[in-house]
Amino acid sequence: MNIGFLAHVYDRREGTGGYAVELVERLSRTHQVTLYATTVRTPPPSDVRVVHVPALRGSAYLTVLTFPAAFRAVRARHDLIHAQGFQTLAADVVTAHIVQQAWRRALARDRVPATIAERLAGGLIAKLENEAFRRSRAVIAPSRRASDDVMRSSGRTSDVFLIPHGCDRPAAGGDRRRTRAMLGLSDGDFLALYIGYPRKGLAPAVEALRLEGNVHLAVLSHSAPGDWPDRAGPAAGRLHWLAPDTSVADALAAADCLVHPTCYDTFGLPIAEALSAGVPVIASRDAGASELLRHERSGWLLDSRSGEAVAAAIAALRDQPALRSRLSAEGRRVASEWTWDIAAQRTIEVYERIAG
Repeated sequence: MNIGFLAHVYDRREGTGGYAVELVERLSRTHQVTLYATTVRTPPPSDVRVVHVPALRGSAYLTVLTFPAAFRAVRARHDLIHAQGFQTLAADVVTAHIVQQAWRRALARDRVPATIAERLAGGLIAKLENEAFRRSRAVIAPSRRASDDVMRSSGRTSDVFLIPHGCDRPAAGGDRRRTRAMLGLSDGDFLALYIGYPRKGLAPAVEALRLEGNVHLAVLSHSAPGDWPDRAGPAAGRLHWLAPDTSVADALAAADCLVHPTCYDTFGLPIAEALSAGVPVIASRDAGASELLRHERSGWLLDSRSGEAVAAAIAALRDQPALRSRLSAEGRRVASEWTWDIAAQRTIEVYERIAG
């Protein structure tokens, strides 16, 4: 099969970009793949043809809005086109990495102020995304909540396929002692780790830091610290903003648990990476990956995203080494069962179903 695979950014370290890397590497073993991307940071397999899509850069919204026309200008003929969200209205398969209407509802529910770009372009992109969902022959959703959001937002009622992302991408080779030394921590200090976009769930994690004294919180994010140290108040000395070039492997090796109280994630790559690395996970049920976990067996699932609930979860893991060990071992088992090989094979089955 001749597949056109679209990605804004092809980068193993990114969420959607990492998904593209994992799938393209596997799809290209049995199919002819052309990668259409604006930015390529991870070398693709040698037999994958790469076509640069000259979308405008400068902001995520600018790239999203200019990618469809830029793709039209360079596209070739394919048996099937696989897009990541709204990238073209001509996609046969669309993976729902985000559902804009659900994301906007989550921000409004949590009273998170919209950015200028969201106010100007968010509504338009949500409408275009829903149209892409409706026009495609199949939608791939990485969780049940994502599947429900796709159908609720777009009105689509069939051919939405549940395929969780792989969890078997270990962040290997991390240096616990070196990373902790850089933070001024001893091996006995309890360190929780937050990875990702601060707007999604850092607020309850910082509030938990204020409430629970004998813990530290490290943040690995492309975003600048901004006013987060001020918001931590007296706990600011226990809030550590990792350098942007810190590897996920080093961050996870240094951590005693991952805290992911997100207000919205169709899946949640940090959860998958932590499971694979054997780092106990504290996650809200608003993360799609939480559907793979059992409370107090393979993860700690938050029924509330309040600072109090996050603080109680962190304290439970800090004070119960046996609980941490169980979550670590069971988390690794979950990661071993939900592999990228399985995700790729199920994706190929979707291709064959709609092409057949």
